[in-house]
Amino acid sequence: MLVAYTPAFLAALSSLLLLHHGGDGASSSRLFLVESALAVHFFKRVFETLFVHKYSGTMAAGTAIPI
Repeated sequence: MLVAYTPAFLAALSSLLLLHHGGDGASSSRLFLVESALAVHFFKRVFETLFVHKYSGTMAAGTAIPI
């Protein structure tokens, strides 16, 4: 799951840090809020994957793909 969540976290974080947040106040603050929420969400998933979940080490490919 780390393979799925890490790129999503990095994309959300880079969007938050690198994109220009100009324009009117309402849409700019809304975009900042959405980008912040996405970054926090995916950071939480990466953190859970690294420190909370215990995986057995083996998983069938048919089970792993839908996850």
